[in-house]
Amino acid sequence: MEFFLILVLGAIVVWLVSKRGADQQYTRQLYDLASRLEDRVLRLERAQELKAAASPPPEPPVRTQNVAQSTAPIPKAAQVSVDVPAILPQPIARSQTPESALTGAPTMREAVAGTATGPKQATWTASVSPTPPRVPPFVPPFGSVPKESSQATSPEKHSLSLEERLGANWLNKLGIIILVIGVTFFLAYQLRTLGPLGKTVVGYVISVMLLVGGLLLERRKKYQIFARAGIGGGWALTFFVTYAMYHVSATHILSSQAVDLVLMMLVAVGMIWHSLLYKSQVVTSLAFLLAFCTVGISHVTVFSLVAGLLLAVGLVCVTSREHWYELELAGLVSVYLNHFLWLQRVLPDGGQPGHRFPEFFASAGLLLLYWLIFRVAYVLRSTRNGREELISSVTAILNAAGLLSLLKYQSSHPEWAFWGLLALGTAEMLFAIYARRKFRTAFIVLSSIASVFLLAAVPFRFSGSNWSIFWLLEAEVLFLTGLRMKESVFRRLGLIAGFAAAIQLAVADVYPIILLRQTQPDIHRHLAISIALICGAIVYWFNSQFAPSRWTEIRESQGDSSVLRFMSYLGLLAAMSALWVFFPGSVTVVTWMLLAVLLGLVAEKLASDDLTLQADMLAASAFVRILVINLFIPGHWGFLSQRAITVAISAALFYCCTRRKSGSDVLHAAYIPAAYSWAGSTLLGLLVWYELRPISVAVGWGVLGLILFEIGMLRRRSYLRHQGYVLLATSFIRIFFANSAPSGS
Repeated sequence: MEFFLILVLGAIVVWLVSKRGADQQYTRQLYDLASRLEDRVLRLERAQELKAAASPPPEPPVRTQNVAQSTAPIPKAAQVSVDVPAILPQPIARSQTPESALTGAPTMREAVAGTATGPKQATWTASVSPTPPRVPPFVPPFGSVPKESSQATSPEKHSLSLEERLGANWLNKLGIIILVIGVTFFLAYQLRTLGPLGKTVVGYVISVMLLVGGLLLERRKKYQIFARAGIGGGWALTFFVTYAMYHVSATHILSSQAVDLVLMMLVAVGMIWHSLLYKSQVVTSLAFLLAFCTVGISHVTVFSLVAGLLLAVGLVCVTSREHWYELELAGLVSVYLNHFLWLQRVLPDGGQPGHRFPEFFASAGLLLLYWLIFRVAYVLRSTRNGREELISSVTAILNAAGLLSLLKYQSSHPEWAFWGLLALGTAEMLFAIYARRKFRTAFIVLSSIASVFLLAAVPFRFSGSNWSIFWLLEAEVLFLTGLRMKESVFRRLGLIAGFAAAIQLAVADVYPIILLRQTQPDIHRHLAISIALICGAIVYWFNSQFAPSRWTEIRESQGDSSVLRFMSYLGLLAAMSALWVFFPGSVTVVTWMLLAVLLGLVAEKLASDDLTLQADMLAASAFVRILVINLFIPGHWGFLSQRAITVAISAALFYCCTRRKSGSDVLHAAYIPAAYSWAGSTLLGLLVWYELRPISVAVGWGVLGLILFEIGMLRRRSYLRHQGYVLLATSFIRIFFANSAPSGS
């Protein structure tokens, strides 16, 4: 009883505070009206003073002249200057035309014509100073707020706005929330002197009091905010009492759950109908959110969540019709939050994967129904501005996140994750295709969610290189679908999925092999990983080099072109990694150089600067690897060393690259033959140094220099002659300092 009295006292205090805020608002309206009236009186007095100052002085006597009395001929100039008075220009009112302003005053031609036609038209009267047209004073319309008064009162109005909002709005809603939740707890846990029927009657009486009181107070304008809050609280409490008639043991009076569900549905329909009559988001928000709160604090069985499902259906209907997307977002959070609180009560182990509980299928079905209700509302809604579009898109994303989070939290069969994500991703993609032509933003959001679901499904079924291959496959399907449908969203989703696959290849496949080969020799070829890397290289090169030439719309987007250029270099890294994984040791440089030659040929055919630069980068990487690794490999293949075979073949491939005629941004086409031939000659010179005995090194360098010199003379290549000069000079120096030195020195 004390708890109920405290709640009543708190409600009275809140009502007094809100009433004070309403009174202050009414006083403020009276003050504004008085200010407008005072300003109008001042403007009327000012207009009257201007009218008195603009009135003309008394008119002098009008002079008349009979032209017929003049017998002497009057010169033409005299007629104009004497008989026709000068007409001074006068200001013209905006409502008058220039012709109407001069009506009644004779023109120059009329005056002259009057002197010529005789006595019949000779007499006319002209005023010396014509009366200026009167301009009516400006009188502001009643109810308009003048600038002076609005500027003068704006600081005071701003200082009162926070107090009005706090007293008449925020505290009002807070008070009704506390009242409804307090009555809920009171009926369910504190009121023990009455039986279930008595508690139900008390609950309905309080609900009717709130509803009737709100309806009566709503007729008076100054109490509308307070009244609508009471109406919302009354509906919320009515819904809870109806729900508690079966689901709460303290007020259990119904034996049939179906009857209770029908009653709850009727209350929900009445709440929706009544809120639509007012078109007030305050009433609707309080009614629905308080209903969600009352259901959430009294969960007993899974059927308790059906009340939340009914509320969700009603909420979606109202928010879609009235464009109250903020309320829809709050309702979505309430639905999933209530379900989470219920799961916390029924799950004994705190939501660990693989646990079993009897209500699993019912819970999963309700979660899917939540998701479906809000998703259908999202694809059928019609937003009016960018703000509504943003809020509804956030709601759509949170809908998918809430579904996945709670399905993961209550997971009893982790082995179903792949098929569940695959089905959800497919459903989201179908919704996206449906919304494509009507709502562009919805299509982008839903197709992105679908792509994430489909990508997330792969790891639950596949692992290792298969995981990467399926991600590459999905990325390419999205990319090609975007090209065929001319849909940039699918194309960009494919690019994003391709980057995700690249990260997976680097982190999960290549990096462990790097760590392994740093610690111990590895002769395994890792065929599956090599195939995945080759597939990645093919996909990246196809998307970046061949697709833009076939579908030219890709080049129209500067962002897509930049991303595809970067993806082309990912193809190079994937190809280099595949060759390094499958051909370990000394053979890696040979395969790299073969790929460099092939890239050079393809670059010339496609006129691709990126492929040309990649060929140069690959050749430079092979050159560095030879200097660091291959020159120091001691193994033999038959009677020849691995160093001799691999370095000689690599040098020959460097010479083959001199035939390339296309250059890059780093290496111009004119410098390609010289650069590659110098690299090949350097490798051969080092090979002579490491392979021959010390006394034969000078001879080997001399022979090599002579061959290069002769080829340069024959082919007329100056860079080959220069290399021959360097080798011959080096041979001479070697002979002078090494071969000619005394033995043992």
